[in-house]
Amino acid sequence: MLVKFDIRKKEFELTNLSRKPDVRRYYVHKSKRFLLVLRNGLDLPDARGRVVDANIGWDRGEAGYVREVGRRHIKLTVYSLAEGNPEYSLSLLVIRAPVGKRKRLDVKESLWYTLEGKRR
Repeated sequence: MLVKFDIRKKEFELTNLSRKPDVRRYYVHKSKRFLLVLRNGLDLPDARGRVVDANIGWDRGEAGYVREVGRRHIKLTVYSLAEGNPEYSLSLLVIRAPVGKRKRLDVKESLWYTLEGKRR
């Protein structure tokens, strides 16, 4: 899916850097359960203000990657810069992402709400 990368760098914090099999940077949102993974050597300044090719899903909340270990997080994986009209904006996806108060994250319901902005 195409996403407009319209966030400020200060909203996310770098939590991990992996070099195998490709350079991946893992960022966690400072207040939401939202993990951002930039692959293929991309960094936040590269993507800021651009349209990116990405997939959305969830992450189990492994130590070293997130703030709330063991709790599910929405995860946006960015593969490359892209051209075209975005389907979503990153700022809107972050606004709709879960906050850390809920004990369980219903993955399907949370992904649906994060993308569509309404409950099913």
